[in-house]
Amino acid sequence: AEIDFRTQQSNTMFNTLIELQPKGASSGEGAASPQQVAESTANEILDKFGEKNFDVEDLVRNLDEMGPYQNVFIQEMDVMNVLLDEIRRSIKELQLGFAGELTMSEAMEDLMMSLYMDRVPVSWAKRAWPSMKSLGSWVKNFSDRIFQLEEWMNNLSEIPKV
Repeated sequence: AEIDFRTQQSNTMFNTLIELQPKGASSGEGAASPQQVAESTANEILDKFGEKNFDVEDLVRNLDEMGPYQNVFIQEMDVMNVLLDEIRRSIKELQLGFAGELTMSEAMEDLMMSLYMDRVPVSWAKRAWPSMKSLGSWVKNFSDRIFQLEEWMNNLSEIPKV
């Protein structure tokens, strides 16, 4: 219990120190601003997941029988669709804010800082599975989950490999 408490305390302290670092124009050469880092990360995520979506209704029509495994995977696809929609919506909104077409709201600034700090944005975490991973690891895990669902969609008759 003591080790866990000290670990959490250290993580909180380091996160606070990172948040206190200057975020404006830095004096170092080649250092990117929070907006540049967030924009780059957002573009990478949008490139990776921008076109992904699961057609659950078509899948249900093509199923011969609906067993417990199929039911769970269909529910997982519904959850992924909601999460994918939120990721696309929030990133496109942020890009409009960066372009000056929208006024930067508090939610958009929070998203920008989450992308800059390599944290999973709150609006995404609400729609996703519980995770303590950094954004990079979370995106990799999300990509693996989507790949697993796509593999199952290619062969509906087999029991999915978990």
